[in-house]
Amino acid sequence: MADTGASRQLRDSESETEDTVRVASRAATGSTTAAGKSSRRPARSGYKRPAKSPSTSPPPLAGKTSTPAPDNHIQCSKNSVAPNYKLSSITKLTASENYCAWRDISQYVLEPFNCWNIVLGEETIEDYAEEDNDNFIDRYQYLATYFIQTIESQWLILLATHKTPPKIWTALEDKFAREITLSFFDQLNSVFDTKYDTLDLLSDHINKYDTLWNRLHLRCSTASSTDRYTLPFVFQTVFESPEAKAAILLRSLPESMNNIVDNL
Repeated sequence: MADTGASRQLRDSESETEDTVRVASRAATGSTTAAGKSSRRPARSGYKRPAKSPSTSPPPLAGKTSTPAPDNHIQCSKNSVAPNYKLSSITKLTASENYCAWRDISQYVLEPFNCWNIVLGEETIEDYAEEDNDNFIDRYQYLATYFIQTIESQWLILLATHKTPPKIWTALEDKFAREITLSFFDQLNSVFDTKYDTLDLLSDHINKYDTLWNRLHLRCSTASSTDRYTLPFVFQTVFESPEAKAAILLRSLPESMNNIVDNL
C-alpha cells in the first residue's frame, strides 16, 4: 500500500512538472512572436506619411504649342458635332452626266441639316458673335466633309482652289452645268433632225427615236427653275407631252409617207 501511495505521488509530481513546462513554453512562444512582430514593424515616433503631390500634365513636345486656336477660326469648334449620315450611300459626282442627279440629292441632304444657306452664301460666320458661332462652324465643317466624300478625286482640285462652299458650288455649276447645256443642244438636235430612211425597218426607226426622246425626257425631268442654265427646265413640259412626242415622230417621216400622216 505504501508503494502504491508513493507511485501515485510520483505521478502527480510529474504531471505538475509537465504542466509547468507547457505553460513556460507557451509564454516563451508568445514572447518570441511579439518580439518578431515588433522587429518587423518598428515604431517610428513622429513619422508622417508624405502628402501626394498633385498630378501635372507632361510638358509639350518640342516644336508644339499649347496655345488654343481662336474661337472664331472657321475650322475650329468647341462642339464637334456633325450629322449622323452615311455619305458613302450617295453616288459620287463623276462627270456632267450625273451632275444634275448629284446636285438634287445634295440639296435634299443638306437642307434638313441647315447647310444649304451656307452653300448659297446666304449665311456666313459674320452673322454670329464669337461666343455663338460654334453651330455654324460645325455645319461648315460638315459641308467640307460632304464635298470631299461625294466628289470624285479628279475634281477635288476645284475644292482646293475655291475653298469656301459658295465658291465651290458656283465652280461646279460653271464646270458641269455648262457642259450639260452644250450636250443638251446636241441631244435636242438629234431628236428634231432624226429622219426615217425607207431602206431601214420602220420599227428600227421608231425604237431609235424612242431612245433619243427618253434620254431628253430624263434630262428635263431633273431640271429645276433655279438652275443657272434653265433651257432643260423650259423644255420640261414639252418632253412630258405624248402629243409632242407623236408630232415630232411624224415630222421625221419622209414626204412619200405624207398621205399616211394625213390619214392618222
